[in-house]
Amino acid sequence: MPTKDPGTDKKSLREKLFGQPRPVIDLPRTSLDNMLEALALLGLITPVYYLIKVWPHLPERFPIHFGINGVPDAWGGRGSLLPLLFISLFPYVLLTVLSFFPQTYNYPVEITPDNAERQYRLARGLILWLKFELAWLFGYIQWFTIQVAMGNASGLGIWLTPVVLATVFGTLGVYLWKSFRQRRT
Repeated sequence: MPTKDPGTDKKSLREKLFGQPRPVIDLPRTSLDNMLEALALLGLITPVYYLIKVWPHLPERFPIHFGINGVPDAWGGRGSLLPLLFISLFPYVLLTVLSFFPQTYNYPVEITPDNAERQYRLARGLILWLKFELAWLFGYIQWFTIQVAMGNASGLGIWLTPVVLATVFGTLGVYLWKSFRQRRT
């Protein structure tokens, strides 16, 4: 009985499930891409710098959780700020890696050889904008947590959640609008 050469069946999981493979295109970074990358990195580094700068002046008691109204409802030691730095690093690294593989994303439109480059650029832009927004969100939360612990503020405020949701869903909405608009052109 003839055996099948394992090297001849190199279909990706996407091809096996959905058929045609998507084009793999080398997309050079635009100046906007580079700016978003730099600002996201700054949003990751700034909280680390700030924490190092204020660490000797921090109180021992720190808010570790905020209720829906933005007021602290659980407290811990100042070391509780360190996990927030690592938590902010996770989406940054994940989104950085994902930005290099736009052909693997799920798209709201069919990807064809004609529209692949435009759709990949839009999707990578979405990833970069989200990375920028999340980096600065985590930085803001850390900064405001420190302000609350030092007695300079009473909580994160009731507006944080609606503003974050509006920002993230607004970014996603702009992406979807552009993606549908450019699906065939």
